[in-house]
Amino acid sequence: MDHRDTQPPREVLGELIENLIEAESSLLSAQAVMLDSSLTDRSDYESIVEHISVAVGAAQMTLAELHHKFHES
Repeated sequence: MDHRDTQPPREVLGELIENLIEAESSLLSAQAVMLDSSLTDRSDYESIVEHISVAVGAAQMTLAELHHKFHES
C-alpha cells in the first residue's frame, strides 16, 4: 500500500521524525558503548567508531531537515 495516498504529508513527516529520533538515540547509545569500552584502543575498531559518528551526524542532519519541512507544510 502506498502511504502517500492515505496519510497527509505532515503526518508522514511526523512519523519519520519519530523514527529518526529513535534511531539517533540508538546510535548515540552505541557510540557511548564504543567510546567507553576497551575496543576503542584497538586499531581494528577505529573505523566502526568513525562509521557510528558519521551515522549520528547523518541522523541529526536529516532530523533538522525534516523538522524544517514539517514546520513548512
